[in-house]
Amino acid sequence: MKYGMEEQLSLLRKGAPVAQNPLNFGNITELDDDQTGSNGANLSLIIEFGIADSVPHCDLTNPNAALCEKNAWIVGFINSCPYIAIAFFAGWISDPVNNYLGRRGTIFLGATFSLLAPIGSACTQRWGELVACRILLGIGMGLKEVTVPVFSAETAPTMIRGGLVMSWQLCDGFWCGINIIAFYSSTIFSQAGFNETSALLVSWGFGMVNFAFAWPAVWTIDTFGRRGLLNFTFPNMVWSLPAAGLCFLIPQSSPAHLGLVAFFVFIFGAFYSPGEGPVPFTYSAEVFPLSHREVGMSWAVATNNFWASVLSISLPRILAAFTPAGTFGFYAGLNVIAFFLIFFFMPETKQRSLEELDYVFGVSTRKHARFQATQMFPWWFRRYVLWRKGQPMPQLYRFEDTSVFNEYTGSPEKIQFGQKEDLASKQA
Repeated sequence: MKYGMEEQLSLLRKGAPVAQNPLNFGNITELDDDQTGSNGANLSLIIEFGIADSVPHCDLTNPNAALCEKNAWIVGFINSCPYIAIAFFAGWISDPVNNYLGRRGTIFLGATFSLLAPIGSACTQRWGELVACRILLGIGMGLKEVTVPVFSAETAPTMIRGGLVMSWQLCDGFWCGINIIAFYSSTIFSQAGFNETSALLVSWGFGMVNFAFAWPAVWTIDTFGRRGLLNFTFPNMVWSLPAAGLCFLIPQSSPAHLGLVAFFVFIFGAFYSPGEGPVPFTYSAEVFPLSHREVGMSWAVATNNFWASVLSISLPRILAAFTPAGTFGFYAGLNVIAFFLIFFFMPETKQRSLEELDYVFGVSTRKHARFQATQMFPWWFRRYVLWRKGQPMPQLYRFEDTSVFNEYTGSPEKIQFGQKEDLASKQA
């Protein structure tokens, strides 16, 4: 062009219709969904704080592409601040706060932070102020995440401890969903071709799926077991996540494109909700001895939220580098690794008192892994692949006059022994 404004041509073409009809900009077809205002608070936040991180908004505020990339990291950092605060501060102060204030006082303090921080966020004028408010929110979340599961595990009866401990997470599942989808669900669905309103509605639908399918775990976590739920749901998460990613490769002009993307994302959420959703916090709240329970739960919560912060910061850049199909495949690979770690190294804790768990974890991890490889997996193959019924499931732990549930069939089996035994060495 005569004045060297080729780079601004697309912006000028979009701006001209707006100048002609400024009151009806939401219906101008030349604008994409993010530019019509339907993105609401997300759009105004990045513009008001001067941290536009996507190309359309960068064209208006920061034409420098390098600055836009920097802002993308800032937006990711803002999103991850609560999880960073939990991982490096709030999780670790929970032990002394519990010793000083007790369980009730710690929960009340965490609830106070969780109430006031969002109110402060609504009044911020700069993104640095928003970071401070989200850090305070992380302190409240950390105190709550450490204390509530421990308090529930200590007060719940043994036979229904898992269901009661996980019940508080139904509210979390309803409001926020899971990390990989929930943190950036509207972004992912927008990349799939949904308009902004539809993307937000589908994101809400995903949260509802997560909430609804968490309910079965209330009853199955104490019968099917923690380990049984994870061993069942993780393989299904492995295939459903890349299936959703591959649907992004279907041409957007195809009627099947949008429906299949949403369908497989919902399938993934349906398998996540009764397994990986409630089990980790339930498990970490009960496996540590009384003398180290707060510290152990602090470590579990800090680890969980550290990786949540890594995901929150990195996902926008991973999506840009891998595309949605590659991103979903990457996380499916991590699920494969997690499945094998669970199968070989995670003991079952269902329907065991907190005192009996000392016996369970008295068996070394090496013996547990060898038992799973040499005893449990061959039994499972004969029973469910070759259909040889009538073979008793091998037991690694035996307790006196204790009724246990077969984690694969859900049927009760009576076992009577005088003391806890490690059968791995005897059956090897």
